[in-house]
Amino acid sequence: MNWADTKEQEEFRIAVQSFIKDRLPDYYVEKSKDPAGTDLQPDENGIQYHEDWQHDMALGSDEAKKGAKEWAEALAENGWSAPHWPKEYGGGGLSSMEQFIFKQELALNGAPLVGGSGVAMLGPTLIHHGTEEQKKEFLPKTLNGDILWAQGYSEPGAGSDLASLQTRAVKDGDNYVVNGQKIWTSQGHKATWFFMLVRTDPEAPKHRGITFVLADTRENGVEVRPLISGGWQHATNESFYTDVKIPVSRRVGEENRGWYVGMTLLDYERSNIAGAVELKKEIDSGRFREDLYYRLNVVPIQVPPLSERREDIPELATRIMERSASSKGRRARDLTEDALAALQAHDWPGNIWELVNVIERVLLIAPVANGKAVTGNDISDAIGQEAKEQSSTDRTMKVMNLPLRLAREEFEKEYLTFHLRRFDGNISRTSEFVGMDRAALHRKLKLLGLHGTPEGK
Repeated sequence: MNWADTKEQEEFRIAVQSFIKDRLPDYYVEKSKDPAGTDLQPDENGIQYHEDWQHDMALGSDEAKKGAKEWAEALAENGWSAPHWPKEYGGGGLSSMEQFIFKQELALNGAPLVGGSGVAMLGPTLIHHGTEEQKKEFLPKTLNGDILWAQGYSEPGAGSDLASLQTRAVKDGDNYVVNGQKIWTSQGHKATWFFMLVRTDPEAPKHRGITFVLADTRENGVEVRPLISGGWQHATNESFYTDVKIPVSRRVGEENRGWYVGMTLLDYERSNIAGAVELKKEIDSGRFREDLYYRLNVVPIQVPPLSERREDIPELATRIMERSASSKGRRARDLTEDALAALQAHDWPGNIWELVNVIERVLLIAPVANGKAVTGNDISDAIGQEAKEQSSTDRTMKVMNLPLRLAREEFEKEYLTFHLRRFDGNISRTSEFVGMDRAALHRKLKLLGLHGTPEGK
């Protein structure tokens, strides 16, 4: 596999590098020279906190506030404040690969992402699930930094098993009255708003009866307390809610269907190119143990597999079909009863992502004449094709988990074996195609343990 940039990607990378060189404020240029020395700072009580763009903007020194403001304005001018948002909402409209390159270059050059979790996670979630009124109210303020968001998901008894959350929201007229506690809230002491999961139906199965709401931290009854580590550091918080009134108009999505809204948000949270680059820099400098990176890199969140909630599959499939069709400029297809039955009968080892891939495959390849509905046979064919491609992906991931030397050897073995078979073992034709002389190819085959391969002529 060739991981090199395409011509277009290279041009985009150069444009990003040039932008950073020209517009990154001196404050961040100086910070990037000694990140270890500026990572932790004591407050007036001697408690250490982690510096970030949100801190610089809201609570930093005059120099930090100036640098953060200048950088936010520079990104906004270029349309890169929210690179993954659609342009119609003020975003950059960048492709997935362009987003990767953009975040990678920012991290390599010590340039911060702006907007925090609001831009990264809540914004695109509102774009998918929010009302037009919510988008108009919250998206511009999130984009320009007028609102700083924090996430209210985890609770003392609901961490990795998030669906066990107990923070209660009781509907009272036009408001929900919320009582409960959240914990491990990163940047909660800086946030002006929380996006939260609350339980609105305690009698429903635990993944049902959950609602996604937006809470103003300045409302009566909200209390945020710092969680201080053994190293006297402050990065996370716990928050308490006592008869907090949240208008129903600040509910995102349907009541009791907030789990699906929350999972949309987590999809955006899991993309952390910048964090990976920063941690790699720490490893290379000797400030972080490489083995710990692999131990700590994954935080498990228990989401019930589709095989355990088959009753949800028809609704999920329909919504995925509608969203995929809209994003691709196509007309959504109806799913026949036998198509839904085929979807519910499958075990979905790849969980929700396999379902998304199957629906998108059906949308692209199934007959579309006269608006023909998707049949059970269409679903079965798509599932079969997806399984074939997943098998190929699994082989690729096996190689990706090897050290570079072994990965190269594995690729070369597969590559040369393929072309030897292609040319019926003819060394002359194989060497000509792969660009090696015969003697070099013989040596390579012997080195890779392929010397028993038929040599041909």
